[in-house]
Amino acid sequence: MHNLNELKRFIGCESGAKRLFPVKTTDVTQAELELGFELPATLKDFYIQIGYGWLGPKSRSDVSNLIVHPLDLVDLHKGESEFSPPEGFIEGDLPVFHCGGYRFLVMRPNSGSQTIYYDDGSSRVIAENFTDLICNLANHPTFYECI
Repeated sequence: MHNLNELKRFIGCESGAKRLFPVKTTDVTQAELELGFELPATLKDFYIQIGYGWLGPKSRSDVSNLIVHPLDLVDLHKGESEFSPPEGFIEGDLPVFHCGGYRFLVMRPNSGSQTIYYDDGSSRVIAENFTDLICNLANHPTFYECI
């Protein structure tokens, strides 16, 4: 398993495929207030310990691999973001990771699970939780395309 602490070296990087930026605790709290529910624990922990940003492969311009900032997550969830897919998200889906284009990975916090799925309403499990997602990305930046 990949150690999340290894990602801390990418915090504040201005260029490169891996660029991470801190998230204020107040932004996490504000996101939860606006959403009306708590963020899944592994996602919230990642925001507080690491932040948000890109974990992309440098060889693919069609892949963004963006860990969505908590306040942008609110806008996406509400359908108020220019990056939201035209058809929107399925009710209950929380877009936490932008693969590229209109492709997102989502969590379903109202289900009581921390599982990561594609945003197509399927039950294809991409990762058991946000930490597993990040560990898989560290080993293979586009692993989710093979599932």
